[in-house]
Amino acid sequence: MDIEGLDMHLITKTLFTTSGQSPKRKVKAGMLYQVNKDTGVLTSFCHTGLDGISALSFHPTQHDLWVWANGQGLFTINTTQTKENRCAITQIFPSTADVEALAWGNQGQKLYGVVGSTLYQYENNVVSEKCTNFPAKTEALDTVVFNEKELLLFAVHGKKDTCIHSFNVDTCSIVDIAPLPVDTDIEDLAIEGQALECD
Repeated sequence: MDIEGLDMHLITKTLFTTSGQSPKRKVKAGMLYQVNKDTGVLTSFCHTGLDGISALSFHPTQHDLWVWANGQGLFTINTTQTKENRCAITQIFPSTADVEALAWGNQGQKLYGVVGSTLYQYENNVVSEKCTNFPAKTEALDTVVFNEKELLLFAVHGKKDTCIHSFNVDTCSIVDIAPLPVDTDIEDLAIEGQALECD
């Protein structure tokens, strides 16, 4: 189904995922699904009207869903407002960049996005380069606090490297406090407390 993004609403603990854009598969691009965490079954939630969503992340305090649609830019989705199976979306800014991973910092002040080997930071409506040595082909991204420091957890596309790694944004370096082997190509991940959910 060309599942690309995954994240969890921090209050309801509902796990959401999205479809990307794959002409080879007969799926509607830009769909938002709920995921049954016990069985993995997807239930259609709403259609975004976007051509395909490559990454998503819930804001940790406002709880709106931020998504990236390649070739279109950054949007928010209000998951409490749907009409006739359509999501209420708002465009934050247009862009033609191909962002494969998004993650909000734990305080909700910074949104991180990865393009190639560059880690971008969105803060106070301004996008800036944060690190230019981020591992290329990163498709999974989320934040975690370890020893009072915020780290980015990430996984790269492909089956040669199937670990979840950690990255220190302050030093722009891979930390790998505890790389997690999972033996699959990870498209995205979501953290619930100390647990990881991967697709």
